[in-house]
Amino acid sequence: MVVAIFARLAAGWSAAEVVQQLSKDGIRTKQREMVSGGQKRTGGAMPFTVDGVKAMVRNVAYKGCLSFQSRAYPAKHEPLVPVDLWEKANAA
Repeated sequence: MVVAIFARLAAGWSAAEVVQQLSKDGIRTKQREMVSGGQKRTGGAMPFTVDGVKAMVRNVAYKGCLSFQSRAYPAKHEPLVPVDLWEKANAA
């Protein structure tokens, strides 16, 4: 789904249009389990927001980089999104 979000933005969709389509398709953020004080609770599984989509598309980790002091550096992990798609989505 991450690549599809980037592809839609690269194709000219607005973040609001992406969020609307994700909502229509019933797609939500990742659900996580957290432990605090010995008690488990869940988080996430929330509807996507425009600000969340915008933050996701700017995140350099998706193109295989790490950010330190506002600069991007190559990371050891594989990109989740092809670099050219990341660039196009961020140029839109």
